[in-house]
Amino acid sequence: MQHTPQATDNYQYSATLTKLKGSHTFKFGADYITSRFSSPISYDQLGFSTTQTNDTNGKGGFGLASLLLGAVNNANRRDVNEKTRLGGLFSAFFQDSWKATSKLTLNYGLRYDLTLIPPYGTVDTIGQQGGIETGDPDYSNGTYVLQYPPPPCSVRKVAPCIPASRSMLTATP
Repeated sequence: MQHTPQATDNYQYSATLTKLKGSHTFKFGADYITSRFSSPISYDQLGFSTTQTNDTNGKGGFGLASLLLGAVNNANRRDVNEKTRLGGLFSAFFQDSWKATSKLTLNYGLRYDLTLIPPYGTVDTIGQQGGIETGDPDYSNGTYVLQYPPPPCSVRKVAPCIPASRSMLTATP
């Protein structure tokens, strides 16, 4: 697994064409900026508290004593490889600069921007926590939407997998 986040792994492609015709200057153009994210998140954490070494009245606890005794209060572990597929921003424009008179120039045009939200997960994360088989809840209708359905739990034996009852799941390609 790569251990360097690539939160800014973006590229930009653009082109502009200018055409002069009489008193008009026409400009046409397009631009595409890619958007991609990749970041492994991995950590283990143990917490120690005064509550583990309190007396029977709940007083006098000491966190260092809990550590030395190995009396853990809480534990966290996260090991996911977060990635997105290609997305980005596509833009296109048309502009005209018309010199109507020697003292009057009109500038007008149109622009269109389309944001392509990068889908979560890539196929190389199949079987990993936080990979492409991870879904999102759709709170508007109470379902769980999957981009790439994992196999049943009876086959994979570990998460992510689909439990025997699939009535609450919806798959989308």
